[in-house]
Amino acid sequence: MGKYTPSILVENINKDHISLMTCSYAICELDRIFSLDTIIDNPFILKTLKNLKGDLFWFARIKSKVECQGDGTFLMNKLGDIFDKKNITVICQPNPYGKKNLRQLIVFYKRFNFNEIIKDQVLIRLPKVIKA
Repeated sequence: MGKYTPSILVENINKDHISLMTCSYAICELDRIFSLDTIIDNPFILKTLKNLKGDLFWFARIKSKVECQGDGTFLMNKLGDIFDKKNITVICQPNPYGKKNLRQLIVFYKRFNFNEIIKDQVLIRLPKVIKA
């Protein structure tokens, strides 16, 4: 059997929801944030985020039946392209549930331009400016 190479099986992108699924059924889903007050209770963070331009989405996690085969990296790279092209800012609360502990998960997200805005609790990814 040959080396596994992730590819997209299902892609659903609209103004309020993004979901991607690989051929091995790893999936990620993001939803538009309509009210920051429902997910963030830190007044400083709320004030900072309310000044952001563009769309704001909530990223929960990547679900994968088999870990460490490249689906997570593949999906995060695909998502990064979508975030940048569509000017989407993403908020995430790292929640370790698989083989990675909290610190490993945060290091993983940081590889894809996420930054901690509340240590060990909340990360943000701003879209890159794409030159025409």
